[in-house]
Amino acid sequence: MSMESSHEHTEQKLPGSTASANANYNPIVQDNNDGDQLPAIVIPGDDQEEAIHQSFQDPITLHDAAKVAFRRYWTNGQVANLNQAVEYWHKALKLTPPNSPNRPALQNNLAIALQDRYKHTGNLTDLEAAIDFIQQAVQTTPSDSPNLPARLSNLTIGLRDRYMRTGNRIDLEAAISASRQAIQATPVNSPDLPRWQNNLGMVLSDRYT
Repeated sequence: MSMESSHEHTEQKLPGSTASANANYNPIVQDNNDGDQLPAIVIPGDDQEEAIHQSFQDPITLHDAAKVAFRRYWTNGQVANLNQAVEYWHKALKLTPPNSPNRPALQNNLAIALQDRYKHTGNLTDLEAAIDFIQQAVQTTPSDSPNLPARLSNLTIGLRDRYMRTGNRIDLEAAISASRQAIQATPVNSPDLPRWQNNLGMVLSDRYT
Protein backbone atom coordinates (compact mmCIF):
# COMPACT_ATOMS: atom_id res chain seq x y z
CA MET A 1 0.00 0.00 0.00
CA SER A 2 1.33 3.45 -0.88
CA MET A 3 0.39 7.06 -0.35
CA GLU A 4 -2.01 8.50 -2.94
CA SER A 5 0.15 10.74 -5.06
CA SER A 6 -0.09 14.51 -4.82
CA HIS A 7 0.47 14.64 -8.58
CA GLU A 8 -3.27 14.20 -9.03
CA HIS A 9 -3.97 17.53 -7.41
CA THR A 10 -2.26 20.19 -9.43
CA GLU A 11 -4.79 22.90 -10.13
CA GLN A 12 -5.35 23.86 -13.71
CA LYS A 13 -7.24 27.12 -13.77
CA LEU A 14 -6.62 30.41 -12.00
CA PRO A 15 -9.43 32.87 -11.30
CA GLY A 16 -9.49 35.34 -14.15
CA SER A 17 -7.77 33.05 -16.63
CA THR A 18 -9.39 32.07 -19.90
CA ALA A 19 -11.45 28.92 -20.23
CA SER A 20 -8.93 27.41 -22.60
CA ALA A 21 -8.59 23.64 -22.79
CA ASN A 22 -6.52 22.08 -20.04
CA ALA A 23 -4.92 18.75 -19.33
CA ASN A 24 -6.98 15.58 -19.31
CA TYR A 25 -4.54 12.79 -18.59
CA ASN A 26 -3.32 10.50 -15.87
CA PRO A 27 -2.62 11.93 -13.32
CA ILE A 28 -5.80 14.01 -13.21
CA VAL A 29 -5.47 17.73 -12.78
CA GLN A 30 -8.16 19.93 -11.32
CA ASP A 31 -9.85 23.22 -12.08
CA ASN A 32 -9.11 25.68 -9.29
CA ASN A 33 -12.79 26.45 -8.82
CA ASP A 34 -14.80 23.24 -8.90
CA GLY A 35 -12.37 20.36 -9.37
CA ASP A 36 -13.81 19.22 -12.69
CA GLN A 37 -11.62 17.30 -15.09
CA LEU A 38 -10.84 19.29 -18.24
CA PRO A 39 -9.98 18.44 -21.86
CA ALA A 40 -6.45 17.90 -23.11
CA ILE A 41 -4.18 20.83 -23.94
CA VAL A 42 -2.01 21.11 -27.03
CA ILE A 43 1.72 21.03 -26.25
CA PRO A 44 3.70 23.49 -28.37
CA GLY A 45 6.95 22.61 -30.07
CA ASP A 46 10.30 23.56 -28.57
CA ASP A 47 10.79 26.64 -30.77
CA GLN A 48 7.32 27.94 -30.04
CA GLU A 49 7.71 27.27 -26.34
CA GLU A 50 11.01 29.19 -26.24
CA ALA A 51 9.38 32.14 -27.97
CA ILE A 52 6.57 32.06 -25.43
CA HIS A 53 9.11 31.88 -22.62
CA GLN A 54 10.82 35.02 -23.84
CA SER A 55 7.56 36.96 -23.91
CA PHE A 56 6.13 35.97 -20.51
CA GLN A 57 4.76 39.02 -18.77
CA ASP A 58 2.01 37.85 -16.43
CA PRO A 59 1.30 35.07 -13.90
CA ILE A 60 -1.52 33.47 -15.90
CA THR A 61 0.73 33.01 -18.95
CA LEU A 62 3.43 31.53 -16.73
CA HIS A 63 0.91 29.26 -15.04
CA ASP A 64 -0.26 27.96 -18.41
CA ALA A 65 3.33 27.32 -19.48
CA ALA A 66 4.04 25.52 -16.21
CA LYS A 67 1.10 23.20 -16.87
CA VAL A 68 2.55 22.38 -20.28
CA ALA A 69 6.00 21.69 -18.84
CA PHE A 70 4.59 19.59 -16.01
CA ARG A 71 2.48 17.52 -18.37
CA ARG A 72 5.49 16.99 -20.60
CA TYR A 73 7.47 15.84 -17.57
CA TRP A 74 4.77 13.29 -16.80
CA THR A 75 4.79 12.16 -20.42
CA ASN A 76 8.54 11.71 -20.88
CA GLY A 77 9.98 11.70 -17.36
CA GLN A 78 12.55 14.35 -18.22
CA VAL A 79 13.66 16.29 -15.13
CA ALA A 80 14.47 19.26 -17.39
CA ASN A 81 10.73 19.66 -17.99
CA LEU A 82 10.10 19.42 -14.27
CA ASN A 83 12.72 22.11 -13.64
CA GLN A 84 10.96 24.30 -16.18
CA ALA A 85 7.61 23.85 -14.44
CA VAL A 86 9.22 24.82 -11.13
CA GLU A 87 10.75 27.90 -12.74
CA TYR A 88 7.48 29.04 -14.31
CA TRP A 89 5.34 28.51 -11.21
CA HIS A 90 7.95 30.19 -9.03
CA LYS A 91 8.08 33.22 -11.30
CA ALA A 92 4.28 33.34 -11.52
CA LEU A 93 4.09 33.36 -7.74
CA LYS A 94 6.61 36.19 -7.49
CA LEU A 95 4.50 38.25 -9.89
CA THR A 96 1.26 37.58 -8.00
CA PRO A 97 0.18 40.10 -5.33
CA PRO A 98 0.08 38.80 -1.73
CA ASN A 99 -3.70 39.29 -1.53
CA SER A 100 -4.47 37.64 -4.87
CA PRO A 101 -6.91 34.69 -4.83
CA ASN A 102 -4.54 33.01 -7.31
CA ARG A 103 -1.74 32.53 -4.80
CA PRO A 104 -2.95 29.34 -3.07
CA ALA A 105 -3.31 27.46 -6.38
CA LEU A 106 0.15 28.59 -7.50
CA GLN A 107 1.65 27.64 -4.14
CA ASN A 108 -0.03 24.23 -4.29
CA ASN A 109 1.24 23.50 -7.79
CA LEU A 110 4.76 24.74 -7.09
CA ALA A 111 4.84 22.55 -4.00
CA ILE A 112 3.86 19.48 -6.01
CA ALA A 113 6.57 20.14 -8.59
CA LEU A 114 9.18 20.65 -5.86
CA GLN A 115 8.11 17.44 -4.14
CA ASP A 116 8.59 15.60 -7.41
CA ARG A 117 12.03 17.11 -7.87
CA TYR A 118 12.97 16.09 -4.35
CA LYS A 119 12.12 12.50 -5.21
CA HIS A 120 14.54 12.71 -8.15
CA THR A 121 17.41 14.55 -6.49
CA GLY A 122 17.05 13.92 -2.77
CA ASN A 123 17.69 17.62 -2.21
CA LEU A 124 16.10 18.38 1.13
CA THR A 125 15.92 22.08 0.24
CA ASP A 126 13.27 21.29 -2.38
CA LEU A 127 11.19 19.33 0.11
CA GLU A 128 11.47 22.07 2.74
CA ALA A 129 10.37 24.67 0.20
CA ALA A 130 7.48 22.45 -0.96
CA ILE A 131 6.20 22.10 2.60
CA ASP A 132 6.45 25.85 3.17
CA PHE A 133 4.49 26.62 0.00
CA ILE A 134 1.73 24.11 0.63
CA GLN A 135 1.40 25.23 4.25
CA GLN A 136 0.89 28.78 3.02
CA ALA A 137 -1.70 27.55 0.53
CA VAL A 138 -3.62 25.64 3.21
CA GLN A 139 -3.56 28.60 5.60
CA THR A 140 -5.12 30.92 3.04
CA THR A 141 -7.68 28.48 1.63
CA PRO A 142 -11.26 29.02 2.90
CA SER A 143 -12.57 26.19 5.04
CA ASP A 144 -15.42 25.57 2.58
CA SER A 145 -13.22 25.52 -0.53
CA PRO A 146 -13.43 22.32 -2.62
CA ASN A 147 -9.66 22.59 -3.06
CA LEU A 148 -8.87 22.37 0.65
CA PRO A 149 -8.89 18.55 1.00
CA ALA A 150 -6.44 18.06 -1.87
CA ARG A 151 -4.12 20.74 -0.50
CA LEU A 152 -4.23 19.11 2.92
CA SER A 153 -3.44 15.79 1.26
CA ASN A 154 -0.44 17.34 -0.48
CA LEU A 155 0.70 18.70 2.88
CA THR A 156 0.32 15.23 4.39
CA ILE A 157 2.57 13.74 1.73
CA GLY A 158 5.24 16.42 2.09
CA LEU A 159 5.35 16.11 5.86
CA ARG A 160 5.50 12.32 5.67
CA ASP A 161 8.34 12.50 3.14
CA ARG A 162 10.29 14.73 5.53
CA TYR A 163 9.55 12.42 8.43
CA MET A 164 10.84 9.47 6.43
CA ARG A 165 13.99 11.45 5.67
CA THR A 166 14.73 12.93 9.11
CA GLY A 167 12.82 10.77 11.57
CA ASN A 168 11.33 13.86 13.22
CA ARG A 169 8.07 12.68 14.79
CA ILE A 170 6.73 16.24 14.88
CA ASP A 171 6.37 15.96 11.11
CA LEU A 172 4.60 12.62 11.44
CA GLU A 173 2.09 14.00 13.94
CA ALA A 174 1.51 17.04 11.70
CA ALA A 175 0.97 14.73 8.73
CA ILE A 176 -1.63 12.75 10.71
CA SER A 177 -3.40 15.97 11.66
CA ALA A 178 -3.43 17.24 8.06
CA SER A 179 -4.72 13.90 6.81
CA ARG A 180 -7.57 13.90 9.31
CA GLN A 181 -8.48 17.45 8.35
CA ALA A 182 -8.57 16.41 4.67
CA ILE A 183 -11.06 13.67 5.51
CA GLN A 184 -13.20 16.00 7.63
CA ALA A 185 -13.33 18.55 4.80
CA THR A 186 -14.41 15.95 2.22
CA PRO A 187 -18.08 15.08 1.54
CA VAL A 188 -18.94 11.47 2.34
CA ASN A 189 -19.93 10.80 -1.27
CA SER A 190 -16.74 12.25 -2.77
CA PRO A 191 -14.67 9.87 -4.93
CA ASP A 192 -11.57 11.37 -3.30
CA LEU A 193 -12.50 10.22 0.19
CA PRO A 194 -10.94 6.72 -0.13
CA ARG A 195 -7.65 8.36 -1.17
CA TRP A 196 -7.53 10.53 1.93
CA GLN A 197 -8.50 7.56 4.09
CA ASN A 198 -5.68 5.54 2.52
CA ASN A 199 -3.22 8.32 3.34
CA LEU A 200 -4.39 8.50 6.94
CA GLY A 201 -3.96 4.76 7.23
CA MET A 202 -0.39 5.05 5.98
CA VAL A 203 0.69 7.77 8.40
CA LEU A 204 -1.02 6.03 11.31
CA SER A 205 0.84 2.87 10.34
CA ASP A 206 4.07 4.87 10.40
CA ARG A 207 3.31 5.95 13.94
CA TYR A 208 2.61 2.39 15.01
CA THR A 209 5.92 1.13 13.64
